[in-house]
Amino acid sequence: PYSHFRVGCSLLLTNGTVVQGANVENAAYPVGTCAERVTVATAVVQGAKKGDIRAIAVATDISPPASPCGMCRQFLREFCELEMPVLMYDKHGKSTVMTLEQLLPMSFGPEKLLSTEDIQHDVIAGQQRSIATSPRLRQQAAAAPAAEQAQHDVAPPTHYELFPQTFPDGAPPASPFSPDLRQLRKEFLQLQAKAHPDLMPANQKRHAEGLSSLINEAYRTLQDPLKRAQYLLLQHGIDVEDESSKLSGGELLMEVMEAREAVEEAENEEDLSLLKAENGERIAESVGVLDLAFASGEWEAAAREAIRLRYWKNIEESIQGWEKGKGGGAIHH
Repeated sequence: PYSHFRVGCSLLLTNGTVVQGANVENAAYPVGTCAERVTVATAVVQGAKKGDIRAIAVATDISPPASPCGMCRQFLREFCELEMPVLMYDKHGKSTVMTLEQLLPMSFGPEKLLSTEDIQHDVIAGQQRSIATSPRLRQQAAAAPAAEQAQHDVAPPTHYELFPQTFPDGAPPASPFSPDLRQLRKEFLQLQAKAHPDLMPANQKRHAEGLSSLINEAYRTLQDPLKRAQYLLLQHGIDVEDESSKLSGGELLMEVMEAREAVEEAENEEDLSLLKAENGERIAESVGVLDLAFASGEWEAAAREAIRLRYWKNIEESIQGWEKGKGGGAIHH
């Protein structure tokens, strides 16, 4: 209805079935879909797989005929063999025939990607590297009898052991408390790409789902300084999230109360911007103290600073939830 350019497409499956489609346009032009992709997608939804499509015909009401666009050629490449013929018909019914390989030379297809076996091998190899570089897991593996090892998995790796590229030396104090966040995200995306459940055979999907969930949890924890500190301290038996880990009296408590009141009394975005900058400095200062405390293995000092950081992060949430006339967002103690 918008381009007034009509395109029809039919494909022939190896079982003799013919699937038809047309270009489907949209008022937001880029959202429209070409006839070739509509038709192939319909066949795929009906169960067609790579190799099931024998030939494709495209018809337009112009002369000479139009060939599939570059996007459609790549789409065909995903589900069709390179030698598959593509018939292009003009408004007079005259056709031109080319193979998909002629339309898309030096193409990039699914076989260029890692196979499921390659992906499984990489995931297993990564887990083995974690065990090899982790004193705790290496000790577990050495201590378990061979028969027991054959029947039971090694205990789940720690968050740090899941990211050996970002933390080659393991958790603090062996590694800095504040990691390279860009490297952490890069490794996270690599791990998720290899462990995605959809890439695994049916008998390993549940294992892959568990591994993917563990990777997600580890990444969310390690990218946030407060969650990272709480996790590290918990590994040493210190829980700074329980009810006893709260401020009680003193100069710091007054500072926290004044910061909360300032957010509640803010009248405009300019006031809020100043409060956000001040609180950002508090958070940065706390993270600096944690860097030093974890580097020297001073767990009690790290615990005290983690409690401080928790309050500054709460102030940050309050600032983010601020609404004119309503004050700050919810405060979590």
